[in-house]
Amino acid sequence: MNETLTNRPHSGARLIGDDLQYLIAWYWAIALLKPNDIVRVEIEAADAANLDDVVIRRTSSPDTYCQIKASVDATRPLTLAWLTDPSRSRGPSILQRFFTFSSKNTAAHLRLVTNKSLDPSDPLLSQRDTNGYLADALRRQTRGRALKTATQSVLDHLETDEETLLRFLDRLRIDTDASIASWRERVADCALPSVLADTASLLAGVGWIRTQVGRTRPILDDERVREAIDSLGLWAEPATATVAISALNEVPADDALIHVDLRRYFDPSKPIEGSARWSAVVSHLETTAQQCVALGHTNIMVRGSCRLPLWFVAGHSLLDTKGFDVCTVAHNRTWSSVLQPSLTSSNTIKSDKLVEASGGDSAAIAVSVVADDPTPEIIDYLTENSYSGSLFRIRRAEPSTLISAEQGQALALAIRNEARALCRHLRPSKLHLFLACPAPVALLLGRLWDRLPQTTTYEYLGSGTGYEPAVVLQSS
Repeated sequence: MNETLTNRPHSGARLIGDDLQYLIAWYWAIALLKPNDIVRVEIEAADAANLDDVVIRRTSSPDTYCQIKASVDATRPLTLAWLTDPSRSRGPSILQRFFTFSSKNTAAHLRLVTNKSLDPSDPLLSQRDTNGYLADALRRQTRGRALKTATQSVLDHLETDEETLLRFLDRLRIDTDASIASWRERVADCALPSVLADTASLLAGVGWIRTQVGRTRPILDDERVREAIDSLGLWAEPATATVAISALNEVPADDALIHVDLRRYFDPSKPIEGSARWSAVVSHLETTAQQCVALGHTNIMVRGSCRLPLWFVAGHSLLDTKGFDVCTVAHNRTWSSVLQPSLTSSNTIKSDKLVEASGGDSAAIAVSVVADDPTPEIIDYLTENSYSGSLFRIRRAEPSTLISAEQGQALALAIRNEARALCRHLRPSKLHLFLACPAPVALLLGRLWDRLPQTTTYEYLGSGTGYEPAVVLQSS
């Protein structure tokens, strides 16, 4: 698979497009295996007119028609002019092809995928929202002269009225910066831990797709994809249901059993008071866990764009004592609660009493398993907020060494056990938990955080800013 996407001769355009198309098709083929409403994936579908590259057939939501445009020189940005240019044969423009198909398939979801980057100076396309849609932004905007002119040019180009245009744009998603590298990451997120996603495995999967397209217009269902993975020897672990959590940014959720969209609670332009935010977040995640059980899934892959307290509370909503196993993917490694724990000497846990207090019903625990010890900032924060309890640090013996996925599960167990031991000795009614660890360790630790007092977690706001209270978990 060639990953060089710029400055290629024009004869390379087809090769680039095919590589990206087949990689995206392999992504959707793997998504078929997940618990969701996808029933078939069709490549170069016979009934999809010019939007036939990849079609995703669903049972409870509209089908999605993907057209993939990989330009030889992706350094030229995506503009409205590019979307409205006639084809090389002087045929309809890209936008006209989408619009014509949309008028005949009024329920279809439409998706343009391109390796171009968006031109931020384009008066119309720069209004695209974080999900890749234009309609809502156009409805809200007080339009300046440039935007009015651009909108009118589209109306004239499509020979339509504004209401019809907005309905069309409600269903057209524009995905930019779709490099082979970015889609390889998405395939890995979707595949692991069930399907292997190293370079050789990806090449094998994409090669299989290419072979199918060479023979016919392939229609892939669950059985056909499983047979392919069997024949290619790409199975890794039993299938896992995915829960996608979007908080700081949107995360890929097309293959997910449940998508928990929490971005409105973390939008800096519309701040929500801390306790109200976290109370709502906990409620969403607890509901998600209940839905997983109701749907028959307790082996959960968590995919998220979150800070540490949210990773921790996500794990806590999927508690070990409720029968859940959890995993996540970081740096192309699967961190899982089912891995055999491996606590090496370099990762042995040590506990230090940094502040000793007489009396009081609270204890603070700073978990530090990274090279940069955060406890000085934690002490400053506690002092500024008149904290009167004891402070303990639980840390790794050699924090500068890398943590393997197997060591991650062992660290979570060791930290939880050390916290229980401290609580047996001090008998506090409240814990204050500060985390400095890889996100997968926070997830695994949250899943194990039971038989412990009420725990307040804290969100780190950055150097010089300190911390603020996040989730409060009741004793369990």
